[in-house]
Amino acid sequence: MEKKFIKEVNSIRAIACLCVVFLHAIQQRLFTWNNNALHTVLGLLAFGTATFVFLSELILSRSYPDRLPSFFIKKRVIPILVPFIVFCFFYAFIANYDNIPHLIRAFTFNLLGNYHGPWFILVILQFYALHQIFVKYLSKVSAFIILTGSFFINMAYLAIFNLCAPPRETGFIAFLWEGGYWVPCLGWLFYFSLAYYCGKNYERFIQELTEHRSFVLIAPIFAMALVVYVDSFHIMPYGSKRMDMILFTVAMVLSLFLIFSQLKKQPAILEFVSQYSFGIFLIHLFFIKVTNKALHVLGLRLGYFEIPILFLSAVIASVIVVHAVNKLPLGKYLIGGLRSTVKTVDPYRQEIRTGEGLEVIKQ
Repeated sequence: MEKKFIKEVNSIRAIACLCVVFLHAIQQRLFTWNNNALHTVLGLLAFGTATFVFLSELILSRSYPDRLPSFFIKKRVIPILVPFIVFCFFYAFIANYDNIPHLIRAFTFNLLGNYHGPWFILVILQFYALHQIFVKYLSKVSAFIILTGSFFINMAYLAIFNLCAPPRETGFIAFLWEGGYWVPCLGWLFYFSLAYYCGKNYERFIQELTEHRSFVLIAPIFAMALVVYVDSFHIMPYGSKRMDMILFTVAMVLSLFLIFSQLKKQPAILEFVSQYSFGIFLIHLFFIKVTNKALHVLGLRLGYFEIPILFLSAVIASVIVVHAVNKLPLGKYLIGGLRSTVKTVDPYRQEIRTGEGLEVIKQ
């Protein structure tokens, strides 16, 4: 089979990663929630997390539209599951190193998807499970039915937590409303469905974007206006887990795919960031907090100018640490492996006939 690659995925992944880091940098220095402008910027940047999740299924459906291979758990699941567990403990430890009971409790909640831990990995793992279970049925049902059904299920699920007050203010119910509802796949179901069809029919997907380029490029403006309107009246909290963010995220993802698919060569800086994106996602929040603490210890009060400092220091420090840890024999299991800077495998596979039969080998 001819080798093919999704060249634009690296650029979009890098943008999503940088948006999340910038979001957390703003969040760290958001002095008051009365600042509607920064509040809205936070909301818009939140599309990065959903985009990262969307890309995971798009690549998966492009590689394995019918079924997952036998080596998938070893090659794809374990390399993200182990770092997830490591960083769940890491964030629990740095906040509770002097209190063992609290540390154990925090670690447990992080494993369940607490927002202090790398919860988004649990969403990706659920996408892997959904792909394995339902992919053989999706080809038998109309894409319109699947996309429409998943959209309304997704919206209804988010509406419960976006618009309804929690029945209780303590215990598991409080945890669920505070951030626990982020993890279940019902809150991301439409992204999964859309990414599956886009990845499986990738050439047609890009062709459709190109043919409707005017609509694709204008859509983010209207979707952004809706987010700004919602934020202006504080109807829902900021973040990627909002009803209106589904429309904005999809609009942004489609426009980014259209833009970067037209480039003969992807921007080098985005290719570089993409290589370290997983590790940056995992550890950047730690460096934002460290830099913030350092600024306070040094007595520097720079106001909102601290935001770019927090952002740049977190990105640079994360890249350095991810690069250094990956030099260790098992470093990729501690902080995530490095992606190829040359190829984002479409990921198509080569079929090679050997004396033992037909083997499918990833590029």
